[in-house]
Amino acid sequence: TLQRAVQVQHAPPAERQGEPQLVAQPRVLPPPQEGGTVPFEDVVPRFTMLDYTLPDLPYDIAAALHTFKSAADVPNTFRNRIVLWLYRDISQYTLYPGKLYGEAARQLVLRYGQLRDAVGSGYDSWQRALRFKAKYERRKMHNIEDVKAHKMKYGKRVIVQSPNAKRFCRDSNLPEIITGPESDFCIAGHIEWMDSELKKVCPDMERVSESMKTTFESRRLWLREQNPSVGGILERYPALARQDQIFEEFARITSVDPQQKLYEIVEQYCDSVVQLSVGNRAAPLVGQALHAASFCSGDAKRDLTCLAFFVALPSLLKETHTSFIKSNVTLPVYPVVVCSEEDLLAGKECSVQIGTFRFEAQTPSLAVLTAFCLYWVLNFKYEAWCRRTFCIVENLMGLDIIAPSGMCIQLLSTLKKQEKP
Repeated sequence: TLQRAVQVQHAPPAERQGEPQLVAQPRVLPPPQEGGTVPFEDVVPRFTMLDYTLPDLPYDIAAALHTFKSAADVPNTFRNRIVLWLYRDISQYTLYPGKLYGEAARQLVLRYGQLRDAVGSGYDSWQRALRFKAKYERRKMHNIEDVKAHKMKYGKRVIVQSPNAKRFCRDSNLPEIITGPESDFCIAGHIEWMDSELKKVCPDMERVSESMKTTFESRRLWLREQNPSVGGILERYPALARQDQIFEEFARITSVDPQQKLYEIVEQYCDSVVQLSVGNRAAPLVGQALHAASFCSGDAKRDLTCLAFFVALPSLLKETHTSFIKSNVTLPVYPVVVCSEEDLLAGKECSVQIGTFRFEAQTPSLAVLTAFCLYWVLNFKYEAWCRRTFCIVENLMGLDIIAPSGMCIQLLSTLKKQEKP
């Protein structure tokens, strides 16, 4: 009967007939330590075999699931119901599922292919959602001894905030560089020549680019090992203060032309991003940028369209464009585009600022691209307030260095589904 089926559906793991279960080997607890306590790591069961089988979905969820063609069609409220159901199942085994998060998420998308992510392994967003759900539920169990002990051992520690930007090396696979008096002399000669050449009124930028290419591997190794300040980098390589050289350095690191790739991304995804952002707080500025673009042509129209893309994208990720575009700023630690809203829509020249250093850009959209490239050129981690936005840009460029969050994976899946032919 239906009642019996529902009882079996929600029965504890031991009552599910014919399903292999998650097995934990019996263990003998060690003798108590001084004070009569047993170490927490010896109390938590350690699973030696992941033999987990996903149960059948509840009937109402299974019936509604057939109406969706892909993960991009699944609304957040429905995703939350699936995550809650899946969490309740795996939490019957342990409060700290560990690898079971990934196994449960993997089996979910294997059985219900329409839930598969369009990027990554296919189940990354479900695995992360399960972990966050379990973490949220454990917060309500603060009086349970096991949870308190685990929090004492593995909980976050208070960290003093550093006034300097966090560093992150994205090009760790550099070829081995031959060092010695001759090679060091050659590199020093290039550095000295570029310094004198760039002081001229009309420097030979073609030869400067050749010298920057010659010293590239040595420069990246120096950045990785010495971790110099922004001032130290610009003092040794003043060419990196120029927008064109920043783009060329990014291309040397990634083999991607950032400006050309940005135009391709905007051409492919801007309409979808703008449509998804309708009703958000950024919508008025996005509308103004697109309205201004409709009266322009050529480069001006393209730059305003890129600007609309950069303003709309953060609003889909619970971020805002004001995290990297500001009208006034005082000694920012991370790259920030300094430009008023009027100048944004007028397409005037603006700058990117880090501390006391300014990097001039031709247009606001290229200034945002310059800020993005500077994270790579200077080995900076993305600032927390714009991390998701630049992670999406990075993924759309085909770089995939930073693992996207669940929210980023959902947006990428939606954009991939709506790609133009």
